[in-house]
Amino acid sequence: AGRQDAAGEEAWLQRIISTPGASKEVAGKAYCNLGVIYADSDKEVEYYERSLELAPDRFPTLYSLACAYASQQKWDFAVSAFRKAIDVAEDGSDDEKQALANLYRVTMSKLQHENTSGAPSREEMMKMFVNIMGEENFQKLSASRQ
Repeated sequence: AGRQDAAGEEAWLQRIISTPGASKEVAGKAYCNLGVIYADSDKEVEYYERSLELAPDRFPTLYSLACAYASQQKWDFAVSAFRKAIDVAEDGSDDEKQALANLYRVTMSKLQHENTSGAPSREEMMKMFVNIMGEENFQKLSASRQ
């Protein structure tokens, strides 16, 4: 029944997208939902990107795209999308806090995968961390953990 429900939802979302006069916001949300339906497939990122073409400042789409990239270990794309999601999230909101936490995790994964030549000093590691996360995001994360 689960696949049948997803197929029905997909058909409904495709109808929304193809409806003449559908607003960019509504079509963007439909594309985002299609991305969710196609999680862990090649179409997932494609649908999120289409959504962002129509509604570029939607937190749910940016956050979902970032998570998709992270699951594919595309660290640079994930970092970029999480940083954009944080930029559009309301300051201090749960959305912002969740995106900051995930940006931290992705930054850690990126550094672990890229630094196989030897352990950098704590100071070097912190510089790389701040550079990847962005100074403002690093400060927000630090402040939220105190």
